[in-house]
Amino acid sequence: MAVYIEEWPGTEKATEPPSWNPAYTDHLQAGASAEVRPGGGRFLHYQGPIDNSYFWYSADRRVEVFFYHPIPQQAQFVSYYMQHFPSTLHGY
Repeated sequence: MAVYIEEWPGTEKATEPPSWNPAYTDHLQAGASAEVRPGGGRFLHYQGPIDNSYFWYSADRRVEVFFYHPIPQQAQFVSYYMQHFPSTLHGY
């Protein structure tokens, strides 16, 4: 598992998701979809046979929670980071 957090202080609060289609090793067999977590947290979910990634903006931060292999605790990890970095995405 890896967590990437990039921050651009002073930038405008991101509310719309960008075009996002990462070129992970399994990208030809994968799909990306917009999802909503209980409580209203919106994110983009990349799901492949090997790699799984959850991506969202939290104001001026880009947050990605990446799993090299699917694990049962994925939802718990994503919920943990969404609590600390709530999604500011509104529509898809």
